[in-house]
Amino acid sequence: MKKLTLKNISLEHAREICDNYALATTINLFIIDSGNQIIYRTRSKEIEKNNCGYDFCTYLNKCSANKNTCERIYSYGTKEAKRFGGRYIYFCHTGLAHFTSPVLIEDDVFLTIVSEPIIMFDSEEYFEMDLKKSLNQEQKEELKKLLKFVKPVEPSVVHALSEMLFVNTEYISKQASKEMDSYKMQGKISEFRYNFKEDEENHINSYFAKEDELMKAMQAFDKDRASELLNEILGEVFFLSGYRFEKIKLRVVELVSLLSRAAIKGGADIRIFGINDGYLEEIEKLKTIDETAVWLSKIMNRFMGAMFDFSDVQNKDLIYKALEYIRRNYMNKITLETVANEVYLSPGYFSKVFKQEMKINFSNYLSEYRIEKSKILISDKNLELTDISQMVGFEDQSYFTKVFKKTTGQSPGKYRRSMGI
Repeated sequence: MKKLTLKNISLEHAREICDNYALATTINLFIIDSGNQIIYRTRSKEIEKNNCGYDFCTYLNKCSANKNTCERIYSYGTKEAKRFGGRYIYFCHTGLAHFTSPVLIEDDVFLTIVSEPIIMFDSEEYFEMDLKKSLNQEQKEELKKLLKFVKPVEPSVVHALSEMLFVNTEYISKQASKEMDSYKMQGKISEFRYNFKEDEENHINSYFAKEDELMKAMQAFDKDRASELLNEILGEVFFLSGYRFEKIKLRVVELVSLLSRAAIKGGADIRIFGINDGYLEEIEKLKTIDETAVWLSKIMNRFMGAMFDFSDVQNKDLIYKALEYIRRNYMNKITLETVANEVYLSPGYFSKVFKQEMKINFSNYLSEYRIEKSKILISDKNLELTDISQMVGFEDQSYFTKVFKKTTGQSPGKYRRSMGI
């Protein structure tokens, strides 16, 4: 199978989004590859007339003995952004600020988008405190000229810009994931077709035999084998349908029904049959073979997940999905209704199930989770406490302080001082 590269995950699309972001905000962005090298840098029309923070850093690095500092900083920013939910604001070795967000595919970083260096306080004060000591006179004069083109941005605006970038990288990640899923699926199908025998009757017999084997694999809780068989069956579906799309869709309907029966025999709730009606509507909307392959792959995983999870603990699947949603979105506004909708339950029933399984009500769990995340951020002396409350999803600073003190026994400020910061 062909090795996946950046070319396979919509790098051109990422460039287009970065260009639009720069045009709208006048903040340039860099696209960083897995080796922490800049592979693309935006230049909005407004910025083209002047230099920008990048030119300042380029010259400053020439004055420095350490030539690899930027690469290490990019690597650090990427790791921290991934650790803190997809976005991170930090200061580089020069004292200038960046905000960054990675593009994640299957939880792996494929590329990172970083803002140009910006300055979050008075430029004269910055020059006197951070730069003046280590430069000769000629360097000072040149850097002072270039510093005029480093954008001064208020901390609250930096936070807003970081959130905007995060939304864009999330979109790129989703689009790239679809492309990746399609690429993988087509690779498996191509590989399977390559090994086909020429006798169509054998294909038909193989198709039904694999259906029976799939049912047995699922009932035996052999998830790896079940996944393998589902991909092989899909390859048979495409081949036996002669790649005629309307025939493929009829086969897909049959396959969805097969999956639901296998899941129920494996221990899933019989109400899973009720979900099929919604899937039939989705199948009608499918337009291409690639789109169908990606969609069906997700449905396969959903049915298998329902079967395996119901066989263990009745509500384990929906609780896992709820906790995963909180993990990915705790920094945003989350309500009981929002999460209940994610797991297809009424808010009242979801609240009851959540408390039963987690031994804590939903709102308290969410608050405690956010407080745990805030403890990590508080250890970063470069972050203001007022910013931290918003970064973990508290819209009101005083409420954040109240919940933090109730949970830890200390105010956020006292907690930070107890860490020696």
